[in-house]
Formats: sequence, structure tokens, C-alpha cells
Amino acid sequence: MSNYLLKKCLSLVATVFGVSVLVFCMVHMIPGDPASAMLGQFATEEAAQEIREKLGLNQPLLHQYLQFVTHAVQGNFGTSYFTGLSVWEEIVNRFPITMQMALLSLVISTVGGVLLGVVAAVKKGTVYDFVSMLISLIGISAPPFWIAIFLIWFFAYKLSLFPISGYNGLASLWLPAITLGLISASSVARMTRSSMLEVLNQDYIRTARAKGVRPSGMIFDHALKNAFIPVLTIIGLQFGNLLAGAVIVEAVFALPGLGTFMIESIVKRDIPTVQGLVLFMTVLFVLVNFITDLLYGLFDPRIKYE
Repeated sequence: MSNYLLKKCLSLVATVFGVSVLVFCMVHMIPGDPASAMLGQFATEEAAQEIREKLGLNQPLLHQYLQFVTHAVQGNFGTSYFTGLSVWEEIVNRFPITMQMALLSLVISTVGGVLLGVVAAVKKGTVYDFVSMLISLIGISAPPFWIAIFLIWFFAYKLSLFPISGYNGLASLWLPAITLGLISASSVARMTRSSMLEVLNQDYIRTARAKGVRPSGMIFDHALKNAFIPVLTIIGLQFGNLLAGAVIVEAVFALPGLGTFMIESIVKRDIPTVQGLVLFMTVLFVLVNFITDLLYGLFDPRIKYE
């Protein structure tokens, strides 16, 4: 177990390091100049040069990267060029909104996806199977912004059940969470159906059915538990997709979370903020996948971390 944890931690560190290099290079390849963006189009070259020297943008790229990594390891992602606040402070202020939305979406996608997949597998070839997979197909195919606009039009504008935009407590997060949850639930449902169909054809399921085990007990206690390993993998990966999808969905619903802040920072070429946000989301993503790997043993005791 200790060897497995050590290898996994080294792999996570290598992943975060690789992402930091990639993000640093991509940010500096974006056309435009942060100094010019801060001063406006009528700024003089002398003023722009002064800003570059103050921000360290005139230093060699290798020096800038080493400085960024050194500070990031210490929990310092730098200072935003435009707000004047530390990037970490901005993340702390905006992260709760994004995290609440992501967790609510994860619950919706897990419960909805697993139920749709189980129904489709148990009722294979029936209208229930067709409807479940049709819903999954719509969720996978439809763009997130289209689903978001439809939900705003129907539930917020027509029925007035939820706020149209902005953040005003949990009520403002339901439509964004449903938007992301529907997309994630589609992948979970398809994987659940495929895995359940494989398990339902096993000998021990036929034996349990012959012994008179209740259908609900046979499905949820025997079949689903053994079919849940690949589903758990998809659920863990969906967390990263939820964070990535939050960038678009938060912009549509005008939520002041990390996604909206990411778009604003990219447009303004706020280099420290973009680097800090991507690195923070990467760490979250690899941690969730690490926890997912550890949860495999709970669903299948045969799995040993050696």
C-alpha cells in the first residue's frame, strides 16, 4: 500500500509539473501585451515599459517560470494585474460558488445517470431502454450553452421558478447544476448500462434469481455493486469535466465563480491569475482521481494496492 501511494504521489506531482509548464507556455503565446491592456490603447511606450519592469515581464521566460513555480509551491500564485488582490485571495472568494455548483451537479449526474443506466439495462430492448438512452444522447450531443439557455427560458422566464442570472444563494445554482449534471449524467448512464448488462449475464446473478432473491436486492445489492467500478471511474473523471464546463455555464448564468473569473482573466491577459486558476483546478482534478482510485477497494475487496 505504501509503495502504491508513493508511486501515485510521484505521478500526481509529475502531472501538476507538466501542466504548469504547458500553461505557462500557452499563456505567453497569447497575442497581446498585458502592459498595453492595463494602460489602454493610447499608452506611451515608456509607460508600458515601466509596467513591464514593475511586473517582471521583461525578465527571461525561464526566470519568470522558475519564479512562478517557486512561489506556487509556497501557496503564492502572485497578484492579479487588474484587481490588485492576490490570486489566492481571489480564488478563495470565488471558489465556494464553483464548488457548490460542481458538487450539486455531481449529485445530479450520479443519481440520475446511475438510475437511467440501471433502468436501461434491466429493461433492455423496451421503451424504457430507448427513452433512457435517448435522454443520454441528448445530454451528450447538446452544447452546454444551448441547454443553459433553454433552462433559463423555460424555468426562469416562463415559470419564474429560479433567478435568471447572478448569484443569490442556492436557488441561483440549480439551473447551472442541472445543465452540467445532465451532460455528465449521460456518460454515467451509458457506462452504467454497459457494465450492468455484462454483470446481469453472470452465473451468480442467475443463481440469485433462481434462489428467489428479490429483484431490487439482486439489482442493487449484487449486480450494481459489482458493476460500479467502471462507473466510479467515469464519475471521478466527470468532476474535471464539471470544472471545465463551469467556465461556459458560469458565463451564461453570470455567476461570480472561478469560471467567469477565468474568462475575464484570459481576455485581459492577466497572466498570474490564469496560471494560478489552471494550476489550482489541476490540483483539484488529480486529487479527485487519486481519491477515486482509493475508493475502488470499497466496491471490490479483491483489489489490492501492492
